[in-house]
Amino acid sequence: MLLTIYPMKKTLLLLLILALYHQVNACINEYTVDAHGEKHFTEYDEFYFEPFDAKTIVNRLKEIENSLNQQYDFKLHSDYGANLLKLGCTPEALQVFTALIQKYPNQYSIAANLGTAYELSGKNDSALKYIKRGVELNPNSHFNSEWVHIKILEAKLNKYTPEQLANADILKLGSVPPKKIEQKLRQVYYQLHERMPFTPLGDALLAKVIYETAQHTSESFSLERGILFYNITAIYNPSLKEDAAKKIARNKQLQKRYKVKEKNTHHKIFDIAILQKHRPLKGNYNYKVYKVG
Repeated sequence: MLLTIYPMKKTLLLLLILALYHQVNACINEYTVDAHGEKHFTEYDEFYFEPFDAKTIVNRLKEIENSLNQQYDFKLHSDYGANLLKLGCTPEALQVFTALIQKYPNQYSIAANLGTAYELSGKNDSALKYIKRGVELNPNSHFNSEWVHIKILEAKLNKYTPEQLANADILKLGSVPPKKIEQKLRQVYYQLHERMPFTPLGDALLAKVIYETAQHTSESFSLERGILFYNITAIYNPSLKEDAAKKIARNKQLQKRYKVKEKNTHHKIFDIAILQKHRPLKGNYNYKVYKVG
């Protein structure tokens, strides 16, 4: 469930995040160990949780309004809709993107954000249509990770019963060649980072996706990160807490066997306590309707 802002702004934001991250974490290069005792090198932490801040988003909306009042720019208009989505103003954002797509049908960011707006509105057929359209327009979007978004939407459309969901294989990571599994996992991490601020605790489908992530992370990349994702699974779906606890115990036994001494950098930046209090924003913003130019 990703939002896309226009390339220059997104690149600058990403560089700023990475710069700040390196400033506060002096030693973040580390080797991880998987369930088979194999070591994997990672240069930075691939996953963290950052809830949306209403005050920051409202300030950004006002900045965009000031700019649009002076001169219309469809890219700023799209960013306006993206920030409305983050604030929880889904009907208003959907109105923005359905208007924009009529005049700019070949703009990746507009198509992708319209897909997200439809998903947050519960219209998953339309969401899948526009997320796939976004991938057609920009196959490398979001670090080639949009396949995860598509898999989740397809799972939503399947309307699994709880029993079916428990036995489903949402991400199909088991079919990924060993040489590509780390890359695929990092793409999943990116998608989860983007999706979780929108998703309330108790979401069974997301919990299943996180559980699969924990399993494959443990087997193919990092026992320690696997423990992190099992803990997150239990937060999103308490009914999986007992099973997750068993998997965590197994990972710790393997760590002891392999004498793992990871630095746990990802645990320092991922605050479980913040996640336990997480509630998606439900905004009430008096937004302005701008005519598409």
